[in-house]
Amino acid sequence: MKRRECMTDILSVLNEKGLIKGIDDKELENSMNHSRVFLVNEAAEKLVLKEIKQPWLTEVKLNKQGTFANKMRQQMGGFVKVVQFPDGNYFFKHGEKIYTLESFCEGIEEKEYTRENCVDLASFLGKIHAVSDRFQLKFGYDGPWSVDFEHNCADDLQSEKEEYFNYFIDSLKELNYDTELITQVTTFFNQKITQLKEELRLLPKGAVQGDLSLENVRFNEQHEVVGIFDYNICGDEVYIWDFINQIAWYLQNTSHQINLTPIMLEAYVQQRPISEQEKAMVMKWVNFTYYTRYSIYMEFRYYARQGEHEKVHHYLKAFLSS
Repeated sequence: MKRRECMTDILSVLNEKGLIKGIDDKELENSMNHSRVFLVNEAAEKLVLKEIKQPWLTEVKLNKQGTFANKMRQQMGGFVKVVQFPDGNYFFKHGEKIYTLESFCEGIEEKEYTRENCVDLASFLGKIHAVSDRFQLKFGYDGPWSVDFEHNCADDLQSEKEEYFNYFIDSLKELNYDTELITQVTTFFNQKITQLKEELRLLPKGAVQGDLSLENVRFNEQHEVVGIFDYNICGDEVYIWDFINQIAWYLQNTSHQINLTPIMLEAYVQQRPISEQEKAMVMKWVNFTYYTRYSIYMEFRYYARQGEHEKVHHYLKAFLSS
């Protein structure tokens, strides 16, 4: 009941601002089942209402993100409009809570990554970066993928990789596996992550959207991007690191989709040409991720427990030579 009352209060605020109309009980009930609230406004578009919970997202940063989203919309279309309220802000307060509101024309939400939508996502990401680079767009603060960000998704990714890696190595130690080889692999793993982060800092950087996942994108029937929303982790980022992190999650957990990387990179560079250093970084990271994804650890942990040490030895040696 409290959730319904809270949602009703918020909808009343939006109604007062002239942003919605005709919300019935069924729509309200559906709204309460989502962290993002989808409603129909007068322009027959969708509204995305989102509560801001990240402590580092100040009101100044929210306004910068709204300006960035609308700048992209003006330059290339396909972007969601961040609603500007009568007080000039891109957010509004309700009690102690802060909300943002975005509007977009309805499209298709695709649940699985395919060759078609991956290529279009990569192309669209290249367009975003090209616009940001051309207009020298900057937020003045780092995005969450940044190697220098205080609440760092890059460090989270590193920590997750370290957690998976340590779990795998501990399993080998329990089986009294080759101690010298384990030491070599552990040293190599730590050096590789440090090296990649240092090289990233030297590459071109600018304002990015930062979260081009399928749940934040809508497609048409031809798998083309028609709308992107959720700008709440926008920030300044190394462009190619932003690209890498859009593909990293499935590279860590699958093997067959790794073949999509060259295709996605080709689609990206058609929109934003990249340097040899940036291209090399993509391939280094993809290669590193191929050997350090969770699924491969579980596969070779199984082989080790089954006594198939030759397979494990071959994998570890291949990783060392990667």
